[in-house]
Amino acid sequence: MQFDELLLWLTNPRKGCSPANKLITTTLIPLVLILQPLAAIMGSFFVKPWSECSQNRKLFIVLYSAMIIVSMLYLFFKNNKTGCTVVSPSGHLNWWSETHGFSSTLYFLWGIAIVAPLFLLWNMSYKLIFILSAVPLFGYHYGLTTDSNASIWCYYTSFTSIVSLVVYGLYKYNIYNILK
Repeated sequence: MQFDELLLWLTNPRKGCSPANKLITTTLIPLVLILQPLAAIMGSFFVKPWSECSQNRKLFIVLYSAMIIVSMLYLFFKNNKTGCTVVSPSGHLNWWSETHGFSSTLYFLWGIAIVAPLFLLWNMSYKLIFILSAVPLFGYHYGLTTDSNASIWCYYTSFTSIVSLVVYGLYKYNIYNILK
């Protein structure tokens, strides 16, 4: 998401809506948003490969993935009249709220959609789930106070990758196994 936002800043959104801005806003932003919950599903295949999944688990994965894709595309494009990212009065990129009215309830539900696969499909300790959820919670709460909550949320969720790498390093080098 941060790479997408870099590309959007390079289109100079303060000066108006360029074709590159429209292209990035209508393709890359929805793609990355869809990948947020789907990445947790794909990562669960390291815990239990598809070939070892029960029929119920496979059905859940397929239906959940379809629900995420359809709901995100619907929500993103249902009221999108300009298809452009603009700069908010506070100076943040606003690729969602301007045309969509991204409510705090929808914001919360999307957070649930992202972490649900971690709780349901991963065989890990509550400690790891807490750590992976703690950093984005700062972004969630801070985002509710800004005029571009979706952009702020994505910025903070990027740090979960760093947390994941640290946890993996601790596990890989037998320093601490937080997975159990």
